Amino acid sequence: MTFGSVSTQFLRKQNYVLQGKVISAVDKKPLLGLCGRVESDNMKTSTNKDGTFSMTISQRNGKVKLTSVGYKTQELNYN
Repeated sequence: MTFGSVSTQFLRKQNYVLQGKVISAVDKKPLLGLCGRVESDNMKTSTNKDGTFSMTISQRNGKVKLTSVGYKTQELNYN
């Protein structure tokens, strides 16, 4: 009985997809390999060759931290 209750709660959990594109402020080119992290969900990903990233998160609002060697770290709000 308890197992069924836990499974039901898990199935009803709402997830969201956070997507973005990171470009250089200098030349407007996409940034490859930049790390994106949402600490509240302990989720991280990196940008692909087009500078885009995507990750599944549990909260609709929060902050994503963008880091890369040679660039200033940015922390941005999302909603």
